Order: sequence, then structure tokens, then C-alpha cells
Amino acid sequence: MLARFFKPKWQHRKAEVRLRAVSKLSANDPSASEILNQIALQDHDAEVRRAALTRVLDASLLIRASEEDSNEHNRITALQQITHLISGEQGQLNDDARTSLLPHIKSTELLLHLVLNCNESDVGLAALELIADEAALLDLIRQSENKEIRRQAAQRIEQSDLLEQLERESRGKDKRLYRIARDKLQLQREQIQLANARLERRQTLLTSLQQLEKGEEFPQFGAKLDALNLEW
Repeated sequence: MLARFFKPKWQHRKAEVRLRAVSKLSANDPSASEILNQIALQDHDAEVRRAALTRVLDASLLIRASEEDSNEHNRITALQQITHLISGEQGQLNDDARTSLLPHIKSTELLLHLVLNCNESDVGLAALELIADEAALLDLIRQSENKEIRRQAAQRIEQSDLLEQLERESRGKDKRLYRIARDKLQLQREQIQLANARLERRQTLLTSLQQLEKGEEFPQFGAKLDALNLEW
């Protein structure tokens, strides 16, 4: 009977009371950590769960919340907390553990945050490899002061309009980036020229075959036809 009147505040029937109780729990305290984990997954109020998620340091629980919480804001919060764990802003995970969490981060914005905050570490470079948005890679080059990250980001850009921007912006400022952009654009131009030349030659061959078909036979007809067919 008395237990009904002396429940801990994190079990209070009013959400605002539970919310205040969550703010006083520390994930560094084992007993409090278990309570935070329970609240983050089980509390029926989305705001209370969200408050707990911002304090949770259990990566597996955060992954579960990012995938299963019914509230979109909470799923985003869980991903943000995973990002904090990866970047080392919270928790004491080693590089292998941090890198293993990266595939769960689908947000380009969060991946950019990780690259910019992890610098040259294996974690930051691994996060860079997961960024598929080439416009975001160009933004990363503009923001990062790390030469290796800038170089690797530039190597992954293939869109000609973005390469042209990079070439303009790096001219006279960063020789290595300028060369990367210039060489990629030159290769693309050569590939276009080669494709056009092949297209023109194909049209020439087609015209020759059509003329051969319509014309009269002559002594070298068979050899000419075989040569055209072979090249075609």
C-alpha cells in the first residue's frame, strides 16, 4: 500500500514530474543508467522518452530507439546521441566501436558533423566515405581546414558542374585541389570527345554499309563488306 505513495518521481503519473526527474539522472551512475534506459524505451510520453535519450550512453539502445520509436523527433534525437558517441563528445568508446556505429547514421548533415569534428582520425575518414551527396562534399571542402579530408572529398566528386566550381574556388588558393578538379574535368572532356568520335565513326560505317547494300557488286565487294562488318 505504502509503495503507491512513495513511487520514485520518474514513475510519477504526471509527465512533467517525470521530465524533471530525468534531468537529475546521470548515465554515469549504473543504477541511474538502467532507469534512463527503461524510460527511453518504455515511457508513454514522447517528450519524457526524448529527454532520457539525450542522456543515454548505451549505443545498442540508441540504435533501437532510432529505428523503433513511434515519434520521429525521438528517432532523430537518438541518431544525434549516437553521433555524439561516435565523435567522442559523450562516452568513452574506442575507435573500433565508434566506427562500427557509423552505418546507422543515414543523415548527411550528421555525417558532415562527424567528419568536421573527428578530423583526421579513422572515424572521421570512415564517415567521409559514407557521404554520397556530392554537393555536401563540396561544402565539406569549403568548411574543413584539414588538407587530407579536403583531398579525399575532392577525389569523390564526379559531377562536372561541381568540379567546375571547385576548380574556380581553388585556383590560386589550393594547388592540390585545383589539380584534382582540373584533371577530372579534362578526363571527362576526353571521354566525351572519344564518345562523339565513336558515334561519328559508327554513323560513317552505317552509311558505307547502306551504300554497299544498294550498289552493284564489284571484285572487292566481299572483302569490303567483311572489313566494314569487322569494324562495326
